[in-house]
Amino acid sequence: MDEVDFIAQWAITKNLSLTGAVGVAWSGKGARQFLQVATSGFSNPPTTFDRPWTVTEITLSYNF
Repeated sequence: MDEVDFIAQWAITKNLSLTGAVGVAWSGKGARQFLQVATSGFSNPPTTFDRPWTVTEITLSYNF
């Protein structure tokens, strides 16, 4: 897969930080073949794997 990620981190205080991430991935030929085999046993398997995959994450961390 080809993937692009954007990550930002903000140290709010000495012990508290906030991190945000956004990622987009596009499946290549190998990933499409793997996903077709991996989901073939599903009762209603997906019919296409050509759409991009996205992920969004927000993490609040406290160090003590």
